[in-house]
Amino acid sequence: MSALPLLHSVLVTQPVSQAAMARLGTFFSVELRTGEPVPGSEELVRWLQGKAGVIADTRYRFDASLIARLPELKAICNLDAAHHNLDLQVLTRAGIRATSLPLANSELRAPEASPLWGAPLPSAPVRQSAAA
Repeated sequence: MSALPLLHSVLVTQPVSQAAMARLGTFFSVELRTGEPVPGSEELVRWLQGKAGVIADTRYRFDASLIARLPELKAICNLDAAHHNLDLQVLTRAGIRATSLPLANSELRAPEASPLWGAPLPSAPVRQSAAA
């Protein structure tokens, strides 16, 4: 009898829909810390110890000193169009994937979350390039 594989642990700091939480729970062990004040770097390190991923926003700063203390962190999902809180060079060197969700400010911060996490994303307009 083989043991079930252990799920990676992720931290969710922003409200997301119930559908999104259910989906995340399928693949990850999820810790919720929504509605809490943004911690200082020492407390954030404690929150992220042993976590493979985090869903946060630009209030959470991920710089070299923080990343150096989080060897298990592999992914950051920034719920914001901006990414000034991410040191992308440091993340790249550490092998950490970083993503952002541009509509997060208006769509995902509502307590009931948004259709973005509970339904397919709307189709993006097709950009056409000029023919040479």
